[in-house]
Amino acid sequence: MDLIVETDIGHDPDDYFALCYLQAAGADIRAILVTPGHRYQVAIARMFCQEVGLDIPIGIAKETDVVKTGGKSFHMGLLRRYGYPEEDLGDGFGYELLDSVLGDHPESEVFVCGPVKSLGRYMMGHPDRRFGRVTMQGGFLPYDAHRHQVARLEKFEGLRRVPTFNLNGGKEEGVFLASKAKVDDLRFVGKNVCHTMVYDRERHAWMWERKPESMAMELFLDGMDYYLQEKGHPEKKFHDPTAAFCHLHPDAGTWVEGRPYCEGGQWGTIPQDGTGVRVLADIDRERFWNGIRNGE
Repeated sequence: MDLIVETDIGHDPDDYFALCYLQAAGADIRAILVTPGHRYQVAIARMFCQEVGLDIPIGIAKETDVVKTGGKSFHMGLLRRYGYPEEDLGDGFGYELLDSVLGDHPESEVFVCGPVKSLGRYMMGHPDRRFGRVTMQGGFLPYDAHRHQVARLEKFEGLRRVPTFNLNGGKEEGVFLASKAKVDDLRFVGKNVCHTMVYDRERHAWMWERKPESMAMELFLDGMDYYLQEKGHPEKKFHDPTAAFCHLHPDAGTWVEGRPYCEGGQWGTIPQDGTGVRVLADIDRERFWNGIRNGE
């Protein structure tokens, strides 16, 4: 599929791992839109593209003079590990680049793993433009909206709404996407499932049992080596790779149709037939992990 990715890569490592997975699985990434557009974020996106052989535009949501994050961050470490500069400039504003990208690839689908700033601004400026499929990491589905959910976390028991970073990072755009955008298949992958998907050192050893078959999977495994071993983290919640897998394989998820809403900076979902919006209730975990491992 032709795929446009909007991401806040550079803040949380799992955006990077989601990109690696999407490329390994064969998605034709046509543009990366970086929010907000710090120079170190563009540098990381550029490094990824050059390593896997992608010649695509990298858009930014706004001009920013932030050059780099902390020197000990995962992303700065990756740039040094591969010998890339720690800053770079985008190819233009994402909402403007979308005109040419969608002109060349009109059937492009969209995956969002950051605030939906560029895509949201484009949609708000082109209210009649219809998209086939959009999947966004964000949102929340209360447990009582789906009684068959397998993995439940005590911290979410009884909650109707929770703050969600990606949607709050572009609240106006997020509300427009959830309620007014013309999308044939719109899906949200929220905390109710993402917080149960954990990649740890045992999982990493299992991943290495299969030889990587692509540069993207080599980047994935080397990045996890660096994160788990050199940086010393015991595990990583896999929010964005879970959402990326759900975009490529929506049939691996159990979904509830409903109406996402925001109240007091917190997001929830009211189950409701006929909205055309689906929120993830659960996922086939065995299929997910095998899919990540096999790059499919």
